[in-house]
Amino acid sequence: MTAWWDDSPLPPPGAFDDLCAAAGGGVRAGECRRATGGARALFSTRAHARDDVVFREIPALLVQDPRNVARARACARCHALLDETPTPTACAQGCGVTYCDERCASEHFSSGGHRIACVGPLESYSHPVAALKLACAKDDDGDGLLALLTETVARCVARAEEDAAEEDGREPAGEGGGGFLRRAGAHWFVRGPSSLPAARLESYATLVSDALDAAARDGTCAEDAKRAVLGGDATRAVSELVGLLSRNQLSVVVAANKPAAAAAAPPAAAPSSPSSEPPPAAAYDGVGVFPLVCLMNHSCEPCAEVSFEDAGAGRGGVRAVVRAKRAIAPGDELTHAYVDVDADVSARAAALAGFGFKCVCARCARARGGG
Repeated sequence: MTAWWDDSPLPPPGAFDDLCAAAGGGVRAGECRRATGGARALFSTRAHARDDVVFREIPALLVQDPRNVARARACARCHALLDETPTPTACAQGCGVTYCDERCASEHFSSGGHRIACVGPLESYSHPVAALKLACAKDDDGDGLLALLTETVARCVARAEEDAAEEDGREPAGEGGGGFLRRAGAHWFVRGPSSLPAARLESYATLVSDALDAAARDGTCAEDAKRAVLGGDATRAVSELVGLLSRNQLSVVVAANKPAAAAAAPPAAAPSSPSSEPPPAAAYDGVGVFPLVCLMNHSCEPCAEVSFEDAGAGRGGVRAVVRAKRAIAPGDELTHAYVDVDADVSARAAALAGFGFKCVCARCARARGGG
């Protein structure tokens, strides 16, 4: 059987039509018109003035930084902040994970893959699933990638099990070996080799593979589903997933105790006296993938910027907010900055090399003497 990474092509622009409609219909996906790091691009279908919200989007995948959990309680599925929820719903297995309601708990346990990665019934961190979660919590590299990888793999395994049950063991027609990727929200758009050191990839692959082997022995995942996701080469499968995730993940920070309406408003002028400013609220900190935002290419003179807000339980949880930095006309490509645009052109180029492309925006061309 062909591995999912060999036969799962990039989705065509039309595949994003439903997502664009869900985001309000003000954007459309299309072919990239310039070499700035992606085969796809996102375009505005409406005119916007500076500071207008162009669109909002819920994540396809999102995990909270384990080190942030004690500071900001959030639903493990939709990631709505739970500061004002006196008795949030807890995982029935006793692992300590909390949810805004029973629906989120049930969906995360089943199709979200939490039953595969739940450590509630386990008594020792020597168990491979617990060892994997402990490694996520330690996050020696501080990038949240292992936690996001774990969530992705668990979700893919859960969806592969569903596919097998629905198709009575037959591969879903027209989906190829990677149909579970799309259904798990992991059918990413910009691909490339992982830039992680081989030793780190080997470590990740061992942790993930051992955890799934243990889950299969414990009966919390099917061996066939594990094989569908990792195949016969766990390191190659993990490397491919890491390559997809690391090129698309965003650092997600949301101010706690901040209503969505206030988060959506343009920032107010600074107070005249520092004493009039309330103490900073705790912040949600995580890493995630937002499909439409992922379609936005980089520019060192971006027309938009991305921030994040808490829409609240039952209203989508954490959302990305894309706001115009200047006037945008219908048909304009939406761009944002992947790196610090205040740095000089050489520093920007070095930072962008990690994304696998050289910026050709007008600002970089001018700095290089091209106009």
